[in-house]
Amino acid sequence: RYYQARGKLQDLQTASTEGSSGEELLQKIEDDVRMTRKQCLETLPHDIEQKQKRLELVQKIIQMPPVTEFDIEEMQGKISRLNATISELVGKQQRMASASDG
Repeated sequence: RYYQARGKLQDLQTASTEGSSGEELLQKIEDDVRMTRKQCLETLPHDIEQKQKRLELVQKIIQMPPVTEFDIEEMQGKISRLNATISELVGKQQRMASASDG
């Protein structure tokens, strides 16, 4: 922040030594104020909101219990059983459809 302000001051000093009028300097300052205001009122609140959402997500993940290898194997077993059940139901549905067609 300090370096930004220092850079702006140097820009203004350079502009004043190059023969810029007071109106031009004032215009540059007004443009800078407009840009800073926009950043404060639009850009920064949006960025802060996004970072807060990300923080909440990370906090939820951190609070979750750790997943063990056993948990993974258990879930894979459930998935396999569900897939088998789905296959059975699809087979029944096909047999019923072919029986009603025939």
